[in-house]
Amino acid sequence: MEFRVLNDTNDEIKALRTQTFVVEKNVPEEIEFDGKDNEYIHFCLYEGNMLIACARASVTENIVHLGRVAVKTEFRGKGHGKILFEYIEEFALKNGCNQMELGAINTAVGFYEKIGFKAVGEYYIEAGWPHINMVKKIA
Repeated sequence: MEFRVLNDTNDEIKALRTQTFVVEKNVPEEIEFDGKDNEYIHFCLYEGNMLIACARASVTENIVHLGRVAVKTEFRGKGHGKILFEYIEEFALKNGCNQMELGAINTAVGFYEKIGFKAVGEYYIEAGWPHINMVKKIA
């Protein structure tokens, strides 16, 4: 497995996010691709030359704000999301961050809890799906 950090999306990231969010979750393309990808860091997990997981993030005040987390369908439930987050946490610590946070879709809350995130606040609707903010202290 190889972990890469990119400064913008590429065709592979766009294809994975299109499949995950636009096709599987019926998120409108204009919401998924909000024109702001070049403002984020993109974390990518590759197996060989194939992108299998990705997330985008921004960093403010020692906090990594994550979003657009996607794992290729055939790799879900096999630990690849956890591996991606281990790399992200390592990157965050090396860059002086002490917390990671994200808005989790209701179907992924259990996964995030297993890797140390805690739900904060109440559910809200985003892109037509229930989400809840989650936080993980890392330092």
